[in-house]
Amino acid sequence: MKYKGYIVLGVVLFVTVFLGGCPLITYGNREADLRTQVEASQQANQVVYDRVWKTLQQQAGVTDRYQESFRAIYKDIMDARNPDGQAKLLKFVQESNPNFDSNLFKTLMTSIEANRRDFEREQKTLIDIHREHTVMFRQFPSSVYLSVLGRKQISIQLVTSTRTDEAFKSGKDDDVDLFKQNK
Repeated sequence: MKYKGYIVLGVVLFVTVFLGGCPLITYGNREADLRTQVEASQQANQVVYDRVWKTLQQQAGVTDRYQESFRAIYKDIMDARNPDGQAKLLKFVQESNPNFDSNLFKTLMTSIEANRRDFEREQKTLIDIHREHTVMFRQFPSSVYLSVLGRKQISIQLVTSTRTDEAFKSGKDDDVDLFKQNK
């Protein structure tokens, strides 16, 4: 009889520890997984953001260089054909000359739109993972288990534009002019 009490007490303790411990492990692991996903997504956002600006700046540079080169070629063509300077424009319009290709500008515009969409998608992924993490801290019983584990909610940094470092510090979009001269 005496051992029956110990057996019952042992079973009750085992069930209590099992029922309390398994969710503790489960919620702890899920929170750690979400925390890691948020950190990785935050870094992915920074990489995408950096790629966006580098791509657009380089494409804009190519477009500017093409425009400058085209202007110089036209000037040379006009000067070479009529050295005395008379009726240059009339002759220029009548002759068959190279055409300015605006496809570079179309490519740049397409890149702007596509890269902004990529960055938006990464931001939305980060927001969604953060939402899942926040729900764990607001719902019962996960909130109890996470407080027992001493876990804290994480914060995310959303960026709506600006140069990479400044954007991730401020979270503000204040410079979208690709053609502005940096001074």
